[in-house]
Amino acid sequence: LAALHRRGVLLGLGSNYDDRLWPVLAGFPELAFPRERVLISSAVGVRKPGEGFFRHAASAVGCEVGEVLFVGDDIDNDYEGATAVGMAALLLDPHGRYPNVPHRIARLAELIQNV
Repeated sequence: LAALHRRGVLLGLGSNYDDRLWPVLAGFPELAFPRERVLISSAVGVRKPGEGFFRHAASAVGCEVGEVLFVGDDIDNDYEGATAVGMAALLLDPHGRYPNVPHRIARLAELIQNV
């Protein structure tokens, strides 16, 4: 994530968790996103894969949905939810469970090769 940030990629984090996520994030400096780019479904009022969640995520980074690449590890909530609203998406699939998904990576480090 730090390498992507150094390359000028605007990063955010979206979760179907609740406010208990804040102390978890505090324990991981590499996840020190500005608060306005951390999207927690309980605060937004819409859970992934709801369209409103992804529209709010795009708005939080000042983009249209078609300008966002959403990377997540849940095929339904992340990958299919994002693509249904018009976002580009990558499925983080470290165990190769979804070989038929056309846009997937095994490790986040693979993102650096494409930026």
